[in-house]
Amino acid sequence: MKYQDMVIKRNNIEFEKLAQWKRYSDYLNNSTVRTEKEKQWSSNKYLINSSQDFVGKNNEHSQKSLQARRNKLLQLLENDAENEKNLLKAYSEYSKSKSAMLIRSTALKKERDSEKEKMAETLLIEHFKKNNSDVRDMLRAAGQNEVADHWNDQLNERNKLKQSENIGQIVSDEMESDIKMYEDKHNVEIELKRLQDKEKHLEYLQKQLCELNNREIEAKRLVEKEKDLIKQLAKIDQLEHERRIIEEKCQRELYGRALLHQHQTALRRRSLSVQNELKADLDWLNQLTEQENFDYEADIERRQKEKENILAIQKLVEYELQKEQIRELELNELEVYEASKLWAKREEEWRNETAIRQKLLHEVRRVQDTV
Repeated sequence: MKYQDMVIKRNNIEFEKLAQWKRYSDYLNNSTVRTEKEKQWSSNKYLINSSQDFVGKNNEHSQKSLQARRNKLLQLLENDAENEKNLLKAYSEYSKSKSAMLIRSTALKKERDSEKEKMAETLLIEHFKKNNSDVRDMLRAAGQNEVADHWNDQLNERNKLKQSENIGQIVSDEMESDIKMYEDKHNVEIELKRLQDKEKHLEYLQKQLCELNNREIEAKRLVEKEKDLIKQLAKIDQLEHERRIIEEKCQRELYGRALLHQHQTALRRRSLSVQNELKADLDWLNQLTEQENFDYEADIERRQKEKENILAIQKLVEYELQKEQIRELELNELEVYEASKLWAKREEEWRNETAIRQKLLHEVRRVQDTV
C-alpha cells in the first residue's frame, strides 16, 4: 500500500504541475501582460534558454524518480523471486519426504499385520493347550526336548508380546505422524495460498512497472510535443514580426507616396509662382525697353547703357524661367527623400535668385526714377 500511495502521490503532483502550467498559459494568453512581454518573449535567446531550462529540469527530475522506482521495483521482484524459489524448493523436498514416509508407513503396516496374525495363531494354540486335557497329557508324555522347545516358544511369545507392545507404540507414532502429516498438508495449503497471493502481488507490481514505463513514454511524448509547440510559437512570432515589418514598409511607402505628392504639388505651385513672377518681370522689362526705344534719341549714350543692363536682366530672367520649366518637368522622377532635399535646395535658390532679381530691378527702377 505504501508503494501505491507513493505512485498516487506522484501522479497527483504531475497532474497539479500540468494544471498549473495550463493556468499560467491561459493567463498569459488572455492578459495584457502578453503585449508588454511580447518583445522579450519573441527573442531567440529567451526561447532557447527557457526551452533548455524546462527540458533539463523535467528530464533530470523524471530520470531520478523513474530510476528510484525502477530500483525499488527490481529489488522487490528479486526478493519475491528468491522467496518463491526457496518455498518451491522446500515444498518439493517436503513432497519427496512425504512419499518416503508413506512408503515406510505402508511397509510397517504390512509387517505389523503379519506379526498380529502370527501372534493370534500362537495365542489360539496356547489357549487350546490350556483348556484341552488330552493335549496337556500328550504334552506331558512328550520328551524333554519338547518341553525345552515349549519353554523356547514361551520365550518367543514373550518377545512377541514385547514386540506387539512396540508395534502399539509404532501405531501410536503413526497416528501422530498422520496427524502431523495432516497438519503439514494444511500448512502446505496455506503456504500455497500465500504463494498464490504473492504471485498475484508480483503480477500487480509488474503491471505497475508497465504502467510506469507507459507513463514515462507518455511524458517523453508530451515533452516532444511541447518542444514542437514552442517551435511553432517561435515560428508564429517570427511570421508575425515579418508581417509587422511588411505592414510598416507598406505604410512607409504609402506615406512616402503621399509625401512625394505633397512635395511635388508644393514644388509645382512654388515653381508656377516663380514663373509668374519672372513673366511679370519680363513684361515690365519689355515695356521698359519699348519706352527706352521712344526716348532713345534724347540721351543715346546713357540710354544705351541702361538698355544693355535691361537686356542683360531680361536674358537672366528668361534663363531662370527656362530653367524653372525644366525643373518642373523633372519633378515626376523624384523620390520622397530627394524631393525633400530638392525642396530645401530650391527654396534656397529661389530666395537668392529673387533677392538678386529684386536688387537688379530696384536698380533699374532707381535709374529710371532718376532720369
